[in-house]
Amino acid sequence: MIMDPTLENLVALICEHGVLGADEVLPESTFTSLGFDSLDHVDLILDCEEQFGIEFTDEESASALTVHDLYQLILSKQPA
Repeated sequence: MIMDPTLENLVALICEHGVLGADEVLPESTFTSLGFDSLDHVDLILDCEEQFGIEFTDEESASALTVHDLYQLILSKQPA
């Protein structure tokens, strides 16, 4: 499967935070199902902000429950 660079970078960040391979990170995966606790989720959000040069509000961060949610949030913050 070919992924766009944003999704590839996001999956790589997720894999850095856990013991999963990229093939185990699915769009519909919740961060809880991937083994993330609340601290891991916050760390991932901070890493995403740094990696992509964007900032999330607390509400946006809390609403990103799946890989797809976070991916869409990142895309919405990037310049067109």
